[in-house]
Amino acid sequence: MAGRVIPPNACLATPPHIEQYNGAYMVDYIEDVVERTNDTRPHPMVKYMGKYKLVEEAREENPYVVPKDQGIDYMFWNEFHSNFYASVIFNSKKSKIMKMQYVDWQELEAKHDPEFDKASSLVTGLASLT
Repeated sequence: MAGRVIPPNACLATPPHIEQYNGAYMVDYIEDVVERTNDTRPHPMVKYMGKYKLVEEAREENPYVVPKDQGIDYMFWNEFHSNFYASVIFNSKKSKIMKMQYVDWQELEAKHDPEFDKASSLVTGLASLT
């Protein structure tokens, strides 16, 4: 089976772990920020639900040996990733993924989840630095 590793030099400025964050990772961005245009294109939809052999064959190929396909949703590297997410992960009856228009921060904070509280305090601390 092909490797599933993104090359280590793909994101040089990314800290390895959130616990290791410090201000030294922050750099001024001096170039003009250009909003990404919606340049997606329609692609053939393959429904992978229940098609184990088809998924296995698609996963045999290492998607990272070719450049990212900019014609599909920016979240995905290639058509397989997009189709697998849409047909298996998102549409599964057991999926915990749901469409959201906003994040209900009060509800999340009321749960007192240690991991969420840790991330929330870190983000709040970063926001206060600006």
